[in-house]
Amino acid sequence: MKYRRHQSTIELKKHLNIPLKILFVEDDEITRKVGTKLVNSLGHNIITSSNSFEAIGQVVCGEYDAVVIDYNLGADSPNGIELGKILSEKGHKGSTMIVSCKSSVSDFILDKPNSEESWTQLISNI
Repeated sequence: MKYRRHQSTIELKKHLNIPLKILFVEDDEITRKVGTKLVNSLGHNIITSSNSFEAIGQVVCGEYDAVVIDYNLGADSPNGIELGKILSEKGHKGSTMIVSCKSSVSDFILDKPNSEESWTQLISNI
């Protein structure tokens, strides 16, 4: 599930304390807001997307060190694994993490409500 390209660039940024640019794809507005606040407090840059179609457009138009995708994006949207594959095909070269609050098919369990500790652990796994 993890699509890791250019991992050395991410590791170098972490080592030099350079903020990562993270795209967070989450359909729940409150989770997006909380995630944004927490990731910013950790010193990283976060852009959010509410659905897979927005995320595809954002990846086509910009570069991200990592894309964090909720596994379940709703009935009208591909799931996180499918979206990860699409983003890779569209040119995303960074890390892709599929997250869920309880799914065993995800790369990482992200607590809902989000906590600074869970985001710190998630970012360390990017």
